[in-house]
Amino acid sequence: MKRGLQKRMFLRSLVVQASWNFEKLQNLGFFLLVFPALEEKHGESAKLRESLEGHLDFFNTHPYFAGLVAGAVVREEGGDLDRGRFVEDLKRSLMSTMASIGDGFFWAALKPLAILAAIVPALFGAWWSPLVLLAVYNVPHLGLRWWGIGAGLKEGCKVIESVQRLPLARLAPFLSLLAAALAGLAAGAASVHPEWAPLPGRKLPSLLCAVVVFVGGVFLSARKAPSRRVLAGAAGALLLGATFLEAGP
Repeated sequence: MKRGLQKRMFLRSLVVQASWNFEKLQNLGFFLLVFPALEEKHGESAKLRESLEGHLDFFNTHPYFAGLVAGAVVREEGGDLDRGRFVEDLKRSLMSTMASIGDGFFWAALKPLAILAAIVPALFGAWWSPLVLLAVYNVPHLGLRWWGIGAGLKEGCKVIESVQRLPLARLAPFLSLLAAALAGLAAGAASVHPEWAPLPGRKLPSLLCAVVVFVGGVFLSARKAPSRRVLAGAAGALLLGATFLEAGP
């Protein structure tokens, strides 16, 4: 595998959803992804056109793993009919698997964590808080894009074994717990400022806010609730606690 090919596919993977459409979803982005690899493989020939036309069918997966699927498909693509069917089955299998893995890790776990990791320093007035958001989210995301393309091109259908060794599924619950902890820290930091409190002009004890939000988040995470429910439950617990404090003596 040439490193230049991996680089070109990586750059193209960043715009895989630029031509998203309602009929075949990401098919045009996938076409763009596989074009340089197939061109290098088949050259300017009728086989290149035939192969490219076969990749204009329906395609949809997690965008960060589209390059992995493209690399594996290009690696395994052959000339006979049976091989073509195998490649199509591989493509469908991988795009379904990677959609599930990517959605669970990036959308449900890493994105809330990145947001909360940036909110905490922002509450203390740190100018670099947006950089935290970009780093926490984009370092894993871009790293997995690059790795996936290289692994797919090198391993073909065996790439699923490498995917199984990734710790994404094991990390997701931990990231949800960490997000709950950061939510508690953010709530505690915000409570010392009356203008940020849930009730106007009302300060809340920082420790109480942190404990309520953190315990609620841990409880929901332990029950394997999605991260959005963890955050919604944490916010609800904070507001409920504020209401009781306001109604008290």
